[in-house]
Amino acid sequence: MAEDGKWSTVAALLLEWYGRTARVLPWRERRSLYGTVLSEFMLRQTRVAAAIPYYLRWMERFPDFRSVAEADEGELLCLWSGLGYYGRVRQLKQLCTALCDRRSPPAAPSEWQKFPGVGPYCAAAIAAIGQNYDVVALDANGLRILCRLSGLGPFSSRSAAERALRPSADALALSGRCGPISEALMDLGNGHCRAGRPDCVACPLRDHCAVVQRNLVPENFSKFSTPRSRREERRRLWLQDGRGLWLAVGSGSRLAGLYELPTLPAGTGAGPVLRTIRRRISSTDYVEPVHGADGRLEELLVALRSDGQEVQLFSLDELERLPISGPHGRCIADILANG
Repeated sequence: MAEDGKWSTVAALLLEWYGRTARVLPWRERRSLYGTVLSEFMLRQTRVAAAIPYYLRWMERFPDFRSVAEADEGELLCLWSGLGYYGRVRQLKQLCTALCDRRSPPAAPSEWQKFPGVGPYCAAAIAAIGQNYDVVALDANGLRILCRLSGLGPFSSRSAAERALRPSADALALSGRCGPISEALMDLGNGHCRAGRPDCVACPLRDHCAVVQRNLVPENFSKFSTPRSRREERRRLWLQDGRGLWLAVGSGSRLAGLYELPTLPAGTGAGPVLRTIRRRISSTDYVEPVHGADGRLEELLVALRSDGQEVQLFSLDELERLPISGPHGRCIADILANG
């Protein structure tokens, strides 16, 4: 079969399979350009199952671009709290504000890429799924599937894979059907053509897959080099009295505007460890033991302020309405509930 004919057949098989098995997702049930943009921002580095309840709550409170543009950033962060990668919230607000200043939204992926937080994949997904633009969006699932179908790779980086596989993606692009094709690739990568332990036997594309036909190892397609992670420890403080709990404003661009437990200054003693928070930010694994005050609350508050930390006292009722980073929010809830 000629190469062009192969991809036309693959596209038809994908659409037929997707029509029978498409996942039921809230942003697919009630489609809109805004819903597509929001879902793409939420799904970046986040599993679908984790994003769904956040998407539903967000849509109830902020149903369109203008409501986000006019919202207080603290309220946006509070509703996003626990989903992580909080820079997405600020980028989303900037995008919504910019769109409200335009007569009409961009129509092409190249125009969407001018907005903060919108890279090549996100731009293609918004245009294809939200606007029926004739481009196939390639997320990690799509890249993996095309690697295996074509037998190309492994690649040194994701960008190298995208360059090599874009002609194949363009060959898949059936006019007026690129949105469903893009979503079909996402679903196939989630259900059959997984990174590990792929279900090749049940895959609707197995008869057109180079990896299957050549009896290659599918897990070798596609693999990209990833930066080596590093480990960092930060000691945190639990400072509570009858009035409430002391928290500090998060530091750095990722955590700006969020609240966390204060960081114990170097060389300062504290009480026993109550809990240990573990989380990853980019390629850094953070281990954060949470120490009790051991009866030295005032002394520790002085040490924190001398260390330059902005600490504030919040009542337990106020905590429920405060934008707190997800790992710290879960830790706080656990200690308050279980001691």
